[in-house]
Amino acid sequence: ELALTGETKFLDDHLLDTPEIAVESVVKELHHMTLITRQGFEKACLSFINNDPKLTKEVSKIERAVDSLQEETTRYLVRIFSRSLSPELSNRLPSLLHSVNDIEKISDHAESIAEATERRQESPYAITSEAVDEMQTIYLCTQAMFEGTLQLLDTGDEALGQTITECENRIDELKRTDLAHHVDRLRAKQCHPLAGLGFVAFLNNVEKIGDHLNNIKQAALHHFAYDQKRKSDRSFAEPCAGEAVAVN
Repeated sequence: ELALTGETKFLDDHLLDTPEIAVESVVKELHHMTLITRQGFEKACLSFINNDPKLTKEVSKIERAVDSLQEETTRYLVRIFSRSLSPELSNRLPSLLHSVNDIEKISDHAESIAEATERRQESPYAITSEAVDEMQTIYLCTQAMFEGTLQLLDTGDEALGQTITECENRIDELKRTDLAHHVDRLRAKQCHPLAGLGFVAFLNNVEKIGDHLNNIKQAALHHFAYDQKRKSDRSFAEPCAGEAVAVN
């Protein structure tokens, strides 16, 4: 597992005199932050799906580390862009800052899932096995989206963009289907409404995580060049790579 010191791995003050290289070091730091954030996401989801509160404390540690990385990376970006830069390099500031914030927001949503696990311990009502299967499916799809995003940040391979988009669309589709199944179970009195609150919170947080990963993908595909006119590339997608559990 990654060290959770909250210290940046690639940002070096000596690089500030060469802003082009300093900016590339920020992109590497984004990859580092995303790796750590994925670790928190995994632990949070597994804690909720398996009803295992032991992992929630680890999620909180990861959240604090990501907060620290966000702060340090933001400060480093401000120092880069306080220098005399070309218009092309200056144009990367907003997108890089947005991506740093997207990663931190993902960590926030992971912590929200962990907090839902703790609330679940206080409830006498169980989540149905069908709902557990549905959570496992959307979790695996989001894991595949994380993997594609990490590869994109690492390699810059634009072909990964379509795979990531397919996963994001699949997550949205699964959420809609899972909520419909949840309503059916409530109507059939197969699920207690209080148990369903945690299930719905899980789905909402995972979908938001997919949205933030999609933002990072969009930024990376444009080489972190800010474009106010940039639009979403959402489209219908087949089941994403890495998805292994079908929705019933």
